Amino acid sequence: MSKISIPDRILLFLTALVSGYYVINGLEKYQGIVTLYFTIAFGILIITAIFLTIFGFEILNEPVIVVMATFIPLALSLGLIYKYLQEYHLLYLFFSMGGLLSILITRYLAPKRVATLALIIVHGISGIIIFLLPIIIYTKGISSFYFLLVGVGGGLISLGGILLSTLRFTNPILAAEKINALFPKLLFLASLGFVIGLSL
Repeated sequence: MSKISIPDRILLFLTALVSGYYVINGLEKYQGIVTLYFTIAFGILIITAIFLTIFGFEILNEPVIVVMATFIPLALSLGLIYKYLQEYHLLYLFFSMGGLLSILITRYLAPKRVATLALIIVHGISGIIIFLLPIIIYTKGISSFYFLLVGVGGGLISLGGILLSTLRFTNPILAAEKINALFPKLLFLASLGFVIGLSL
């Protein structure tokens, strides 16, 4: 993998900073299990950004990082589901647990293609939920216009996860250098979208 640049390290540091600020100051408007889900999502986002800043893109080869990073879209989508579609929460919680388990098992025991497919499915579904649910909520007049930025953030972070997962293919969607160059930017913009959208 290519060496991480200083501007990318700065972006990753800002990602951790923005996310940390939100965990400390921005969760007052949410309660109970929603706060727990959002804290998990932003907490792992902070850890991921810090690890990438310190260790560079090589850390993304570690299976534990791949599994850990999956918590970001899953926890965030679980929080949104619980708040706005609570009747589907239990069903989606089972899906999330099954998705995490499948990623964990396939990452260690299955061929690369199977492991990558499991990752793409879980990231894709959670990303679609984070992207579409804010649009639906906004069109119903339940949230402000800024809430749409949560959907933008969800799309960006899932795109980043899917792009990274394709690096395990013989012919990835983009060259590794391009994906690595995009990832810190996607992570920062996603965190910014989440924080602004959930705060305003």
